[in-house]
Amino acid sequence: MDFAVAETVSVTNPIAGDLAFDAAGQPIFVEDVDAIAQDIRTRLRWFKGEWFLDARTGFPWFQRILGRKVTERVVELLLRRAISGTPGVVRIATMRVDIDRRSREMTASFAAITTGGAVVSFSDFVLGDVVEAA
Repeated sequence: MDFAVAETVSVTNPIAGDLAFDAAGQPIFVEDVDAIAQDIRTRLRWFKGEWFLDARTGFPWFQRILGRKVTERVVELLLRRAISGTPGVVRIATMRVDIDRRSREMTASFAAITTGGAVVSFSDFVLGDVVEAA
């Protein structure tokens, strides 16, 4: 019995960090602006201390933000440092951080200018149960 391989790309959910493969089973790699956006997303979702080979790598969610009485300004400075350190990012054009102490959620929106002049933007980057209630 013969089976036909679909011509469509098989992608589970690349935004959530899943791997994507084409119909032949080869990995799909992103380039240029998409790669920079992916790198920013990965940096912000990678918890500091998570990687056993280098515990210094990652964003300090537990160390500086989660469950702490933190201000928007502190979170903004940490986000700016992580995003600015991303290869391909020239500068951050806009940044907004909102902390809702009642729901214990933080929302961040930002846009970064890349070396090619393109804009990478994230709106409503949410991390729930982030901050200690007042």
